[in-house]
Amino acid sequence: LRVPSFSNELKEELAGFAFGPGTSVSNPVDSAVVTNPLLLSKTMRIVASSNEVDVLLVQLPLDVSHLVGDSITWGVARETVLETAESLDFPVAVVQPHTAHPESSAVFHALQQRCIQASLPTYASAGQAARAIGRYVQYHTWKQTQ
Repeated sequence: LRVPSFSNELKEELAGFAFGPGTSVSNPVDSAVVTNPLLLSKTMRIVASSNEVDVLLVQLPLDVSHLVGDSITWGVARETVLETAESLDFPVAVVQPHTAHPESSAVFHALQQRCIQASLPTYASAGQAARAIGRYVQYHTWKQTQ
C-alpha cells in the first residue's frame, strides 16, 4: 500500500485551520482535530474531496477514558467520524486502537457494531487496515487484468 504525500495545495488548505507545532498535514494527517468535531469533519471532507487518496483511513486515538474519565471527548470523536463517513460518497475505514482492558475492548466492540451498521470496515490497528486495504487493491488490480 502506497501512501504518497499530499500536494502542496492540499497541505496548505489543511494547514489553514487548527494545525500548530507538532502536527503534520503531509499524509497521514496527524493533528489534534480529533478533539474538535467540526474540524475533524472538515478535515475528512477536504481529504475525501481532494482526489489525492483512494480511501480515507481515520484512526481514532486510543480510548483511555476508563483511565482519565473523559468518555465524552472520545465518544464525540467516534460519532463525528461515523456521521461524516456516512455522509460522504467515498470509501472510509475506521481504526480504533484498544487495550486488553475490558472497558477499552468494550468501546472497540461497540464502535465495530456501529461501523458494521454503517457499512464501514473497522480495524484495531493501522497496520491491520493497511494490509486489508492493500490486499483489496491487489485483488482488484489483478481482477482488471483478467
